[in-house]
Amino acid sequence: MSAPLIYFSTVSLDNYREDADGRFDWSMPDEEVHTFINELFRPTRLHLYGRRNYETMLYWDAEHPEITGASRGWAELWNDVDKVIYSTTLGESRMRRSILRSRFDADEVARWKAESDEPIAIGGGELASEAARLGLLDEVHLIVTPVLLGAARRISPTASGATWSCSTSTASRAARCTCATASPERAARGAGRAAGPPRAARHRTPPPTRPSHPGSRGRS
Repeated sequence: MSAPLIYFSTVSLDNYREDADGRFDWSMPDEEVHTFINELFRPTRLHLYGRRNYETMLYWDAEHPEITGASRGWAELWNDVDKVIYSTTLGESRMRRSILRSRFDADEVARWKAESDEPIAIGGGELASEAARLGLLDEVHLIVTPVLLGAARRISPTASGATWSCSTSTASRAARCTCATASPERAARGAGRAAGPPRAARHRTPPPTRPSHPGSRGRS
């Protein structure tokens, strides 16, 4: 049985993962949520990133002796993870333990899944959407924060007319979904918006049907 490919994201109440300016600081995790994220990714040994996610995660490539708690735990996990960066514009990757790919090769990812004993993580909505369209995405983990963004980048990108979200299938293949519900009393962040992070209580949909090998289609 192949290893699952898992996607995690925070999402607003109206189903957005970024605001109109491309920012996601309204969903910064507190200690409880950060611990939940650490446990979700602890078994992983390979992460797949698009360019924007790569740029965000470069922060963890540097030493940060001042951080403590769950952030320190994530930094330690990060050191044991290999990364694949997908970009048509980067000439090289500055991230440790990483390789650069100019296109998302479905056959290659399917082989990594077949050869792995641990879950593989995928980061970035566009890249996860591509994996979903090709039938490679197995699990979606969402943390809902109590904020309304109104107009921004949705958590459910469309690929070839197919949509995917917490409650729907991906490209006609079922994906397991984990949702964490928000706690409204959390501290508001920025411009008075109630953007406190959620509690890490989880709800699972019925067990998934594992996707079959998707074939050789792929793009960046």
